Amino acid sequence: MVGFVREGGSAMTDVTEGYPDRVETLAAQIRRLRITVMVSLATSIGVLLVFLGGCTLLVLVSIQTAGAVDAQRLVLRDDNGKGRLWMNLDPGGPIIGMVDSRGETRMRMDVVGNEPSLTFYDENGKGRLILSASSNTPNILVLDRKGEVVFSKP
Repeated sequence: MVGFVREGGSAMTDVTEGYPDRVETLAAQIRRLRITVMVSLATSIGVLLVFLGGCTLLVLVSIQTAGAVDAQRLVLRDDNGKGRLWMNLDPGGPIIGMVDSRGETRMRMDVVGNEPSLTFYDENGKGRLILSASSNTPNILVLDRKGEVVFSKP
């Protein structure tokens, strides 16, 4: 049998000798990834609930003072006049977006047809976390900086 030499200099005669350690390492990495995705999901849902609560309060205040708000697009601006939150009605469905201080969209929630989705973008404007419910099935996609899928859960 052909032997291999380990880093410490001792011979390894069985190629599968280190597999249990590697499998355990991979299992630990998968557990950490699951926890990260679940924490991200819980945080996303919390941010969404706070956001929707704020929008509801804004609409209620507007209705009390003006009677009604009727528009196809609504933009909320910060103290410097930059649009930071927008709501839009496109032919495909409603869209809500949150923008950072540089003007980059960082979160977008939309409903296309009957399928809602929530996308979080990185500082370069690339989608990194996508939560959706298509055909009554929730989906989670985690993408790396290149746009490659690193985690997917239908």
